[in-house]
Amino acid sequence: MSRILCIDYGLKRVGIAVTDKSLLISYPLVTVVKNDLFNFLDDYFAKEEVDKVVVGDPVIYGSECNIMAEIDNFVCAFKSKYQKEVVLFNERYTTNIAKYYIYNDSMSKKNKRDKGLLNKVSAAVILESYLNSLRKSNIS
Repeated sequence: MSRILCIDYGLKRVGIAVTDKSLLISYPLVTVVKNDLFNFLDDYFAKEEVDKVVVGDPVIYGSECNIMAEIDNFVCAFKSKYQKEVVLFNERYTTNIAKYYIYNDSMSKKNKRDKGLLNKVSAAVILESYLNSLRKSNIS
């Protein structure tokens, strides 16, 4: 079975999370610099089977219009480069949830300050929310 990959696209860094092969859980994978994203994806897709990519879709709050345009441009470029299904999924409050998880984790304070950690944990939160929405739709 192929994995689902999630992208939490930011203006500087991009958090990436993936599911296990059975599509039961999500876990943070890596944070990459935005300019290196397509290189990372080329390498990852060469090694792992991924049919679907979930991209965090921000809710409009005045200052986030720039990021929405960047995400739209990224999705267009992604679709033209790869033959993969792209799903935009609401990422509302995922950064706050990720901050909560990181704050309450037992890791060292130094590791908690790693800026990239928040990005990849946020991607995992988005992906877990997406998986939960799929489960709910199958139950109903």
